[in-house]
Amino acid sequence: MPRSHRAGLALLLTFLGLACGRREPERIHFYAAASATDAVSEIATAWEADGGKPPLLPVFASSSTLARQIRDGAPAQLFLSASEQWLDYLVRETERVRSDSRLDLLSNQLVLVVPPGNPAGIQSPADLTKKIDGIAIGDPEQVPAGIYAVAWLKAAGIWHPVKRELHPAKDVRAALAHVEQGKVDAGIVYLTDAKVGNVEVVAQLDGRLAPPIRYPLALIEPADADAELAPAALSFYRYLTSPRAAAIFRKHGFITLTDGR
Repeated sequence: MPRSHRAGLALLLTFLGLACGRREPERIHFYAAASATDAVSEIATAWEADGGKPPLLPVFASSSTLARQIRDGAPAQLFLSASEQWLDYLVRETERVRSDSRLDLLSNQLVLVVPPGNPAGIQSPADLTKKIDGIAIGDPEQVPAGIYAVAWLKAAGIWHPVKRELHPAKDVRAALAHVEQGKVDAGIVYLTDAKVGNVEVVAQLDGRLAPPIRYPLALIEPADADAELAPAALSFYRYLTSPRAAAIFRKHGFITLTDGR
C-alpha cells in the first residue's frame, strides 16, 4: 500500500476510534407529565443556576405514554406522573420503581375554559348541557386530566347530556390547544395549563366531586439490572422536594404537598 494511503488509513482509524470513544454529555433524564412542562422547565434552569450538575434532560408527554416508554426500557431516572394510576402501572409491569422514593409531590385543580371571547357564551358547567360544539379533554382512556374530568362530570350529574360532545386529546396540553384554536366551545383542563394558555377560565370545578389529583414522584432504576442509579438523580430528586422547587411549582399554579425533606 502506498505510504500516502497508509497515512490516510491511519487518520481514518484514529478518527473512528475517537468517535467510538466519545460519550454523550451526561444528563439527568426526568420524565414528567405534560401539565408540568413550564414548571419543570423553570426548575431545570434554577437547578443549574444553583450549581446543580449535570444539566437536566426533561421529557414531557402524557403520563401513560411516559409510563409505557419506561416499561419498554427508556433511560428515565425520575418519573413525575399526573396520577397514581400510571406509577402503579410501572410498579406492576417492571421492577424499576424505587419503592422507598415514592411520594405525592403535587396536586392540581380542574377548570372549565373557553376560547378567547367565549363565543358560545358559556358561564358555568351547567351551560355544557346546552347545545354547544365540543368539549376538549384529555383522552379519558389514559390521560389523567381526562380521567379526572370524566369523574367530575359524572359526579356533577351532567355526564349523559355532555358525553357525546367530548373531544379526547392525546394529553392535556393538546386539549388546551383545541380550546385556544376555537376547535371546540369549551375544555376541561388543569388550572396550571389554563394559566399559560390563551383561554378564559369560566369556573374552577369543585374538587370534592372527583378523586384527589395527585402527582407522585419516584426514582427509576436503570433498565440494565447491572447498572446503578446515578447519584446526580438522587440529588435532583431532593431538589424537587426543596423549598426552592416548591416555590416554582406554586408560581405555576400547583398545590405543593411537600416543602422540603
